[in-house]
Amino acid sequence: MEGWQLGSDPEIQVANVATNHLTTALMKYFCITGRWEQGINLFHKLREREPDVDLLLAQLYLEMGPEPPSIPVPVIILII
Repeated sequence: MEGWQLGSDPEIQVANVATNHLTTALMKYFCITGRWEQGINLFHKLREREPDVDLLLAQLYLEMGPEPPSIPVPVIILII
């Protein structure tokens, strides 16, 4: 499925893989149940195909507690 086909919250202008109703519901589920590891495993698997999932991973790590583990982020160097 494409993210834009799933719709999104009113404040989101363009729905994508990381910002749609399905991912919003999944994030709420992981936050309510406290199943952080399952969510992290799921989004790590999806991360290889869709880099936008990094946003969801970061949100889950922040929801886990005061000291989330470091998140490997690719470094982009801009040469001007």
